[in-house]
Amino acid sequence: MAQRGRPFQAGNQFGQGRPRGSRNKTSAQARQLLDQYAEPVVRTVIAEAAKGNPIMARLVLDRIIPVRRESPVALGKLPTATAAEISQSAENIMRKVASGKLTLAEGERVFNLLEARRRVIETEELEKRIRLLESRNESAEVTQ
Repeated sequence: MAQRGRPFQAGNQFGQGRPRGSRNKTSAQARQLLDQYAEPVVRTVIAEAAKGNPIMARLVLDRIIPVRRESPVALGKLPTATAAEISQSAENIMRKVASGKLTLAEGERVFNLLEARRRVIETEELEKRIRLLESRNESAEVTQ
């Protein structure tokens, strides 16, 4: 296959480039200006928002009260002490999703939490069983 054009020479012939961690001069100047004028700018924005300027009001409110990404979900009591209780709680969540009281995504997140709790209970029960079997095995070996 014929080579098209002349290939670049390997390696940087003009130096190391920008040192790691160095700042862009323009960004540094902008930061310095912002530090210098931050207080009067913020005061002006707040004054404009107080006068009823909706754009400035949105700027102020977005900084004071950021948009909530997720809203809390009121589920009531969900017992999770045993596997049977987790099963009952999952059934309750399923009913709430089916009736429209919870969205499918909210129900799925709660199911994931219940599943994680079920795995913890399962691990605890398996650990107890293993300890019991090992102690029985040790006592049987001692008596022989």
